[in-house]
Amino acid sequence: MHHVFTYILGLLLCDRAEQRTGEKIMGSVLGTVDKWRSTCVETSKVARALVGNALKPASGAVEILDNAALNKDGI
Repeated sequence: MHHVFTYILGLLLCDRAEQRTGEKIMGSVLGTVDKWRSTCVETSKVARALVGNALKPASGAVEILDNAALNKDGI
């Protein structure tokens, strides 16, 4: 069996070309308030996790990763 990863993400922090007012407000507020990054995660960390996990050898395990796990692992 292949290794299966499920990513449960909250607010993704990134710079967008287009303006999304609500997203910009929430990013500013949560980016400041959420010091431990349990709600927010940078898109670059998500990308590194996706690539890193795709390169892992198959072990038959199922893992569920949320924002806190992505930020805690220092990916």
